[in-house]
Amino acid sequence: MKHFKILGLFSAFVVLMSACSKKTEPVELNFESSTLYVDADTAVVTLALDAPATDHYPIKLTMESIGVAMGREFTIDPVSIYVNGTIYLTFPKGSTQQAFKIVKLSPVSEQQSPQVILGIDQTPAEILVGEHNQATIFFNHN
Repeated sequence: MKHFKILGLFSAFVVLMSACSKKTEPVELNFESSTLYVDADTAVVTLALDAPATDHYPIKLTMESIGVAMGREFTIDPVSIYVNGTIYLTFPKGSTQQAFKIVKLSPVSEQQSPQVILGIDQTPAEILVGEHNQATIFFNHN
């Protein structure tokens, strides 16, 4: 009987240790640059994880436009990631970066200080939002 108790305790210990060892450390997500400029026609927005994604990570970004309108003065490339003021990205398993473009479509007014402000809105529980959780894209006046 004593052997069964020891075997039971050992089994419980092995199960507990294997459960703990499968737990992964959170991955931190940041914008690579918090300030970008559309100098000619395009700005590339890059988000980065500090370690490779251990699964597919869906990310939701908010977007606020000031002095410019999506579809009139600028667009997102690829446009398929943009839905009603929100940008949806997915980090595939093993990846550390995702990028998209802000593309200027027409000249913008200098009086309105045109800019687009992006913010990290929703992430999976395995991701910690880092200090660089917002990016502002300024439009130069060409």
